[in-house]
Formats: sequence, structure tokens, C-alpha cells
Amino acid sequence: MLKKRLLPLALCLILAASTLPAAARSQPGLAAEQLTVNRLAEPLGLDGPFVFGWKMKSDTAGAAQTAYRIVVAEAGGSADPVWDSGRVESGVAAGIPCGAALESMTAYEWSVRVWDNFGRTSVSGPARFETGLLEESLWDSGEWISAAPAPAVFPKVSIGADVNTQAADFEKLYAFEAVIANASKILPKPAAGGLRFLFKLIYNSALRNAGSSIFRKEFEVKDEILSARLYITSLGVFDAYLNGQRIGNIGQDRQTVYDELKPGYTQPGSRALYYTYDAAPLLAPGKTNTLSAVVSNGWWRDDIVSNIGKQSALRAMLLLRYADGTTQTVATTTGWKAKTGGPVVAATIYDGEVYDARIPAGWKTSAYNDARWANAVPNTEFAGSIDSAAAGSGVRIRGDLTLAPQTVRVLFGAAGMTAAQYGNAVRVASYEGGESFTLKKGRTAVVDFGQNFAGVAQITVRGPRGTVVRIRHAEMLNEKDGVIARGNDGPGGSIYTRNLRGAGARAIYVLAGEGEETYRPVFTYFGFRYAEITASEDIRLSGIRGLVMTSVQEDTGSITTSDPALNRLARNTLWGQYSNYVSIPTDCPQRDERLGWSADTQVFSAAACYNAQSYNLLRKWMRDMRDCQRSDGAFPVIAPYGKYMWHAQLGWSDAGIVVPYNAYRMYGDATILEENYEAMRKFMDVYMASTGKEGGGLAYGDWLAFEANDDDLKRLIGIAYFAWDAQMMAEMARALGKTGDEAKYRAVYLEEKDYFISRYINPDGTLKRTEQTACLMALKTDLFPDEASRQAAVRALADNIGRNGNKLQTGFLGTAFLLDVLTQIGRNDIAYKVLLQHGCPSWLYCVDMGATTMWERWNSYTKEAGFGDPGMNSFNHYAYGCVAEWLYGRMAGIRCDLSAPGFKKIILEPAADPSLAFADCRFESPYGTIQSGWRYENGLPVYRITIPANTTATVRLPARAAAYSVSGDTASFLGCADGFAVYEIAAGSFEFRAV
Repeated sequence: MLKKRLLPLALCLILAASTLPAAARSQPGLAAEQLTVNRLAEPLGLDGPFVFGWKMKSDTAGAAQTAYRIVVAEAGGSADPVWDSGRVESGVAAGIPCGAALESMTAYEWSVRVWDNFGRTSVSGPARFETGLLEESLWDSGEWISAAPAPAVFPKVSIGADVNTQAADFEKLYAFEAVIANASKILPKPAAGGLRFLFKLIYNSALRNAGSSIFRKEFEVKDEILSARLYITSLGVFDAYLNGQRIGNIGQDRQTVYDELKPGYTQPGSRALYYTYDAAPLLAPGKTNTLSAVVSNGWWRDDIVSNIGKQSALRAMLLLRYADGTTQTVATTTGWKAKTGGPVVAATIYDGEVYDARIPAGWKTSAYNDARWANAVPNTEFAGSIDSAAAGSGVRIRGDLTLAPQTVRVLFGAAGMTAAQYGNAVRVASYEGGESFTLKKGRTAVVDFGQNFAGVAQITVRGPRGTVVRIRHAEMLNEKDGVIARGNDGPGGSIYTRNLRGAGARAIYVLAGEGEETYRPVFTYFGFRYAEITASEDIRLSGIRGLVMTSVQEDTGSITTSDPALNRLARNTLWGQYSNYVSIPTDCPQRDERLGWSADTQVFSAAACYNAQSYNLLRKWMRDMRDCQRSDGAFPVIAPYGKYMWHAQLGWSDAGIVVPYNAYRMYGDATILEENYEAMRKFMDVYMASTGKEGGGLAYGDWLAFEANDDDLKRLIGIAYFAWDAQMMAEMARALGKTGDEAKYRAVYLEEKDYFISRYINPDGTLKRTEQTACLMALKTDLFPDEASRQAAVRALADNIGRNGNKLQTGFLGTAFLLDVLTQIGRNDIAYKVLLQHGCPSWLYCVDMGATTMWERWNSYTKEAGFGDPGMNSFNHYAYGCVAEWLYGRMAGIRCDLSAPGFKKIILEPAADPSLAFADCRFESPYGTIQSGWRYENGLPVYRITIPANTTATVRLPARAAAYSVSGDTASFLGCADGFAVYEIAAGSFEFRAV
């Protein structure tokens, strides 16, 4: 009897221990740290599905997690857990889905206990997260509201003239000009009889669209606020204020973090994103409070979305909980006050912002009298879904990336102008760094931030009231002498803007004249390195800064080698990502485009996941892809496609397969597969199947390649992509346990392979097309009848590269495979020759020409010809940054093993080459820090490797006559295979030295 009674007592003791402080129940040397939900630390307003992750830390070599237990409970609520996973025998610590349904607008605490292979256990400290509005019906307390349209204004312009008419004068032309301020739509209507009028409307592009709408609501707040959450979104770009203070959230460092360009770019009409803020710190208990917002046209009724929307709108809900158990809701209704106008005179994504500081902004506080304002009106334009932005694409200013000017040059006039050249701008002063200086009326200051980036320039300025300060943005300066035939658009030293096309790309600030004023645009952003500043009166400038706006909030990779140019290239790939991961993965940040081109996104997606935390943005963008998917399954060429509605192009639409695949293998979270599987299946089984094995459309092919890109080559690429898609689909089906689909797609791959062979392999086994991209596509997907045929393609590729002086000839698609395939086929020597090539076309040629990001074209600028075609010539275009995948995955050799994705199992196969003295790489994987580096000592390579706790790795090093001496506690030699010495290692640090 005693034994039977002790069993439940022991169980009670175990359960009670789960509520003890961590220190009381954890053993030294083991910890579970860096707890995340959906890869975020303590997020607010999160929508499901909810996915947990952590990193195990241990002071013991070879330590690995053998089991875990997750407990989730309401914060401050009942001790009973909402979900207890129980002990799960698994080493997985990333991508673990929550096993219970959670409530909306609820704060939760969770912790995880881990057990390791040394018999130790440890439980983490509690981490918090908070859910958002999980049911859209929760928005029903309010509605979308707009400001009533401003009344029509009929400006009357009188033109006076004395006209003497002769009989022979059957037609005379008289020119006149009338300037109408602050008008977005004008219909000329002449009121003079007997005359004919020909009107041409010329808009100032920065003022073309209406400015902004302003919303405000006063409300009373009781004492003893327990919590306050603001859920807010808009049609257009919004900024919100509570009692005059801009609304943000307190970050992990206790500093306020502000979101920019809210609510972000989605498919207009299909989806809007809402933000969640802790409003309690800004509320005044027991007093009248004011919630206000400004909404510009932005992502709703702007050129970037083809002006789809009619009126910008706001939707918000402020939920207050009091200590007495009561709640209060302040939601957007027609009881709010609203008007158009305000200091934001105009704001568009492409053209920029006009801000008049003379117009007071007192409406942000409760002291303001809004009696003359009209009530808001309901807006029924939007009928889509409202989703949380918490784990998606939020844009923020990265304070750690803020740029100070390298130089400021003040220009006045130009000299040396001829019919063939613009001459050179005359420099009258020069300043370094952050010097303050006076800029006189009629002169131009050109600020060089030293880095091409996406964001805005911030200035601190002093000058007379009404002074107009104009800031224009550019990526490049015109060359010395401004030779017209070389593509220059102005005097040497002035900013080059032809490649911006129709984008105005300017910020205009009108001074209030009240001492020092600090300004930076809020409702737009630019891609630039140079800022040109002019003023209508003399001003004093100081504190000029470049503020970097990006959706990249966590860098995860770094690369250092013995070659400074290669190091610059690695940084350029990251700066290209900063600049183009802005709400969506864009093609470029500067011209009238900034769109989610799908080929750019897919070729760079793996590189992106090495450089920085990218899963959440890619997951959000795949939602955009689904929103834009055609009924026959074809994925779009651009997502969101508010501007260009194109579909079904090879290499572009395939992004719908490539991006989920890369995100899954790099992070080990199957959520992106589950969410997109039906869309991917429809793409494969309906659209691609309808092409008769041909693959997608032929609009682009190997875009901007230096070799042929005719329809026959495009078709070759399309068939190869279809085969690759099938391979990836089989792997993803296997990951989701869909064994029938796995077999089906493996069969599709074999069918595509046979079709490729019948169409593009000669009877002697050689490829019919020997362009670099043709060889690469076939080798990437193994589209050969036998090994002899494959080796013929290997020789053809090597011969092609040799004939071209070890220079690549590939475009957007081929470049993504170039170095990786060369390494795979055993021609690492050629891979390094191509990588380290300085002639054009090459990666390092762009670096030598001063690139600080990736270029759209290999020849965007050349010494021989100057600027490339301005119709499509971005100097910040990340597609060719796909080289970073090779730098991490081949040069440093850090790759994931698909049998345990997310780098739970690691493949380490560093490709050392004597063309570099050393290479070092650090990568923060979902399981912890992986380091891989090599250097040459006495002509032989030495490899140094570190992998984190709870991981294992297969190390593959070139098998040589000389053996390797190994230091490290857990390395086991498995033998030699395929020319490699193979080792198995567990967590720890290792050195492999060729002897």
C-alpha cells in the first residue's frame, strides 16, 4: 500500500518543480536561451501559427539535447498551463508548433526544459509573447474611416491680350501659362468665344497627388490602467500619435522602437497589415487623451500601386484594461474628426515628401480645438483580410547603420561647357564629416554618405521662416567634364539622376523659422548615396545623417578574407539586402519601380538567409504571391502586383517553389511549406502541367546575360527549372509526410529529364547549346543520359569560361548557379578565377568601379563607355548578390543537411584555394553560431571549425596524399569518399591541419 501511495506523491513533486525558479531546477553547464516565438523575442500582437524556438548552450563538448518540454500559460493568470507538451524525445529546438489554440489579445508566458546526453537538465527563464486579433470579427467595434473630400475649387484665370488680325492670318498661336497651386486634378474649361484652346497640363511631380489626411479622437481615461494596446492599420502610409508623442514600442534595450512606412506593401484590396503597440506609457490617467494619425497615399492610392485606391483611410482600435476589471475600447468610427491637409503637403513613394513646418501640428494634443473639423466618413473600399505585421515585414530605421557624411561639397555654377559636354561644377567650399556650414541661396551642397542605401536624409537647419529647402537624391555623380556621349546628365561633380526615370525622389521642407529645426521624411524613402541640398534663402546646416530604413533587423552572417575587394563584395551583398528588403523583397530602391520581382527574390533567397534573419519577410512575401496567384496556378512575375499584373514566366514564377524550399531548409520551420503547399501544388499540377513539359513563358530567360538569350535557350532554361521545381517539390512533400506526392514529383522530374535529353542532347552526348547558362542548368539538375554526357558538359562549361578569359557571361538566372556548379563538378579552381576576376563582366569589376551595393547590370558603369542605359540601370539591385550563398556555403563550406534542416545537422565542406591566404566566416544559425575558416600555413591549408551545442556536422575535406592532424574532442574519421576525407563531429571547436 505504501508503494502505491508514493507514486502519485512523486508525480506531484515533479509537477510542483515545474513552477520553481529556474536556478532551483537547472544543473550547471547547460541552459536553454534566446527563446523566440516565430523567431521574435517577446513579440506583441502575433497572429498564428505560433512556432517556438531556443538555443541550447553548454560548456561540454559534444553536448546535445535529447528531450524537451514546453509549458505555455497565461501571463499573470492561472497556474494551469494552456499547453504542456510533456516530455518530447527530440533534439529539435526550432520550428516547433504550439499544440494548443490560443486566445486573441492575450499575454502568455512560456518556458522550456531541456535534457542533454550527459544526463543533465535545465529549464529556461520565462519568456513572454502576446497574441493579436486572431479573429477578424474583433475589428467590428470600429470601421474604416476617411476624411471627407475637400470641396472642389474653381480657380479663375483671366488672360488679357490685344490682337490685330489680318485676313490672311487664318491661324495665330498665343502662348500663356497659369499656375494652380495644390491641385491634383484639373480640367481646363475655356470661357472665351470664337477662340480655340490647346491645353497641356504640366504637373510638379512632387505635388501631383493630394497630400495627407489627418484623424483625431479625444477620449477620457480612468485611473489605474492595467494595460493598453493599440491595434492600427491604414490604406496608405500612416503615422500615429498619442498625446502628441509618436507611438512606438519599448525594445529589448529599453529604447523606443518606431516602425516606418506602415502598414507596409501588400496586394492592394486583398490584404492589409496591422501593428500592435503598448500605449500605456503614453496615456495620461484620469485626463482627456488624444489619439491621432496622419495617412498619406502610400501603398493604397499612389503610382506604385497604379492608384488603385480612391481615398486613404484609417482603422484602429485602442483597448484599455483597468485594475478594477473593466475595459474601454476606442475604435475608429464616424465620431472621429478628420480633415485633409496639414504640414504633410504631399507624399508619394516615388516622388518624395513636401513638409511645411509653418502649418501647426497642435491637433496631436488635447489642447487643440477641432470644432471646425468635420466628422470622418466611412470608407467601404477595402474588403480584404487584416493580418498582423508582427512577424512579417516591418520597416525600421537601423540606428547601428546610421551614416554620417564623408564629404560635403558646395557647388556654384559650371565651367567648361561645350556642345559635347556639360563641363564641371565649380566647387566653392568643401566640408568633412559632420561639420556645420552655411549654404547660401543659389548654391548647391552635395553630400556624400559613402554608401548606397535605402532610407532618408535627416538635416538640422536654421533659417528664415518660409525658406524652402530641397533635397534631391542620387546614386552616382556625373563624371569629370560631364561628357554627354558617356551618359552624363549634368556637369562633373553634380548628381546623376537619369536612371531614376520618372521618380521625383526629392524631399522639400519649408522652414517655420523658429530656431534649429530637424527634419526627415516619414512617408517615403529613397535609394541613394548622394544628397543634393539647395535653399531659397541662406541657411545653416548641421547634423546631416543618412538614416537606413530596412526590414532586416538581425544580421546573421559575416565574411572576412585576405582580399579587400572580396570583403567589399561580401558587404555589398548585405547592403543590397538592407536596401531591398523594405516591406517586401524589391528589385531596387531608387527609381519608379521598387517592386517585388520574383526572379530577383528567388535567386537571392538562400544568400539572404545566410546574411540576415529572412524567414519572416519571405513568409510574408509568399502570402503576397498567393494573393496574386492566377486561377490556373501560375505565380506572378511581381508580388504584390499593384503596378504590373504579369504571370507565368520561367525563372520568375518558379519563385513560388524556390523561396519556400530555401526558407525551410535554412530555418527548419515547415510553416512556410504548410501555408504554401496547395499553391505550389496548383502551380505544378495545373499551370506547369499545362505547358507540355516546356516550363514557363519566355519573356525574360537569363535576363541581362552577356551571351545569347534567344527563345531556344530560354526554353532550355524553362525545362530545367521545371525539373528542378519537381525535385524541390518531392523534398517538400517528404518533409510534410506526403509520400504519394513525393513519388509523383520524382516521376515528374524523370519525365522532364527525358524530355530535356530528347531536345537538347546530341546523339554523341554533348549539349546542343554550350552557353554558360545552358551548361549550368543541365549540370545543376543532372539532365544527362549518362556520366560521359555529363562530363562533356563539364568540359564545355570549362572551355566556355576559358575562351571568355575566365569571365562569367551569365545573367540573373545563370549567375545563381555558376560558382556552386563549378565547385560541385570539381572545378573549384575555375570558380575562384571567376570570383576574383577584375575584368568586366565580373563581381569585382563593379567593386573596382566604386560599387557599395550590387548593380543591376554587370556594365551599369564602365571605364570605357560611362553610364549604361538609364532606362534600366540600378546601382542597388541585389540579384547578383546571390554570390553570398557560395561564399558561405562553398568557400566557408557551411551548408545544411536536409535530413535535419535548419542546421541541426551541418555539412562543412570548406573549399580552400591558394588564391586567398585565408577566409573566415561566422553564421548565426537557428541552433547557434557556426564558424568556419581556413588559412594557408607553409603552403598547406589549416581548417578551423566551431559548431554549437545540440548540433552535429559531417566535415568533408579534400583527400590528399598528406593526412590531417585533428584537434577536438568529438571528431571521428569515417574514411574517404569521392575524393574527400570525411569526419563526423559534435558540438565544439576543431582544427584540421594538413600534414
